[in-house]
Order: sequence, then structure tokens, then C-alpha cells
Amino acid sequence: MAAQGPNIWAAWLGVPVVLTVDGPYGSYVTIAYKVGGYVKAILLDSVEWLSAPGGLKNLMVRIPDALFRIAQRINPPVSRPGKMLFRFAHFIKPLRDLGGCAKPFLAFAEVAIKTKTMLTWPRTQIDYFVIDNLDRVQRAQLPLSIWGQGFNMAANAAFWIISVNECEAFLNKHSGSEANPHTSFLATWGGRYASIKDLCFEGWFLYQTWWLGNHLRFREVNANNVIRREYVPLRAPIAPDVQDTTIATQEIVGSLLKISLAVVCLSLDIFTKMAKGGNKSLWLETAIFWTSLAPTFITPVAMRYWPNLAIKPLGNPA
Repeated sequence: MAAQGPNIWAAWLGVPVVLTVDGPYGSYVTIAYKVGGYVKAILLDSVEWLSAPGGLKNLMVRIPDALFRIAQRINPPVSRPGKMLFRFAHFIKPLRDLGGCAKPFLAFAEVAIKTKTMLTWPRTQIDYFVIDNLDRVQRAQLPLSIWGQGFNMAANAAFWIISVNECEAFLNKHSGSEANPHTSFLATWGGRYASIKDLCFEGWFLYQTWWLGNHLRFREVNANNVIRREYVPLRAPIAPDVQDTTIATQEIVGSLLKISLAVVCLSLDIFTKMAKGGNKSLWLETAIFWTSLAPTFITPVAMRYWPNLAIKPLGNPA
């Protein structure tokens, strides 16, 4: 029944049978429809994300700037892909220039949003998905200690300081004032702390859920009119037919993406330190260039697209 939709449209548009799912190349056409569905989902999610300062900053400022820098790096282009990228970078240059002007104002908007996040007590548990022995998707929870909640709250404060530092840099640039060394120091170490926290946090999450397989579920128990909250194993008595559970592959990939982002950010910090120490080698300059651009492309995938398009649909099975 799922293939009838594309076939109806193909018949209405007069598409030859050979290009439909019922034709000799039906498997390839089906794959093409799936890829088209993924592209459509990404575009729709991107349009929705543009309504937030973070989406504007990533999609309209950072990515065009990164593509432009890559095109300038390979100039003059020799291969066909390089020429296409160079032409595309020349086409989006006005957007890059406009994004550079809008970046400070987006930083001010982020400060307001992150202030609310910083003052809100972080989550007390991690919600994720597992697959049971009957191939059903189940929800599981991993409780966070008071220390884990405090580390997350400190990370929110670190992100807030980074945005404040961007705003201060903009004001200093246009007022001729000197940069505040204390704010720059806090922003630098705030970024390092956030990367180290994500690296340790996601590693601990994978160790508990993937390696040890400790899958729990939160529930409230009414004992003598007293509500007691507790975490119990995902198996019986909550689900008597569940004999075994494994964490969903999408959850593992999501954590690995965040770990890779943290590793890249810490590597960039190390490479920059080495360059300031007097190391002017070509490999170091190349490493700094590419590690400075990698977070631009990893961040939207790890923090937005993968959670929304790969993990979130697990909770809404067709």
C-alpha cells in the first residue's frame, strides 16, 4: 500500500513505467523515494529551525562562512567538484557578508534564551529508547545524580558566558574599548569545560546503557496513599514478556556524534595552543583549519537533525 502513492503520482504525471516502483528498477526507485523523503524532512526541519537564533546562526552564518573558507582554501580549483564549490561560494558571498552583520545580534538573542535555560534546573534523568526481544521500541530512563545535574547546569552557564563574550567583543569593536580579560578567560575555559563534560557524559551514558545494559524505567508506586518514585528494571513486573533489551542503534550513533564533536573542539584547542607556542608547521596549520570548520557541520547533525529525524521518530512508530 505504501508504494501506491508514488505510483499514482507517476501515472498522473505520465512517468514511464520503467521509472516507477513496479518497473524493472523498482528497488532503485524505492531507494530514490526514501532519499527524497529524507531530504524533504531535513528541509522542513531546517525551515522550522530558522525561527530560532541558534538555527539562524548555524544555517545562515556559520555554514555559508565555512563553505566560503573551504572554497578559498582550494583556490584555484582544478577538479569539477572544486569548481562547483567555488562557484557556489561566490554565489553565497552576499549571504556570508549579511550573516557576519547579523551574528552579533543573534548572540544578544542567544544570551536572553540561554539565561532562561541557565536558571532552569536541569533534567533529573535521561530518556532514551531500547529494543526488546520482540523488536518493540521501549522507553527507558537513566537517573542522574545530583552531581550529574550540577555538571549539566554548569555547562549551561558556560554556554551563556560564551554568548556574553561574543556580545562583549562586538561592543568593544565598535566602541574602541579593550576586551575584558576575565570574560575571555571564562569563555575559553567554559568552552573547554563543556567539551570535556560532553565527552565524559556521553561516554558514561554508553557505558551504562550499551556496555552494561542497565535499562531502567521510572514509575510511581502508591503505598498506603503515599506516592513513592523509583527506578526499576525494564523487565518484569513492568513488562513480563520482555526478556532482553538493547539500546537502539540510533541512540548509540547520537552519542558518538556528540563525542566526536567534543573531541574535535578539544583538538582545536590543543592545536591552537601548539601554534601559539611557535610551531609553524604545515600539518599544524592544516589541522587547525579543518578542526575549526568541523564543528560547523557536526553540530547541526549531532544536536538537531539526528535527534529530530532519527531518534525522535522511534517514539512514534508507524
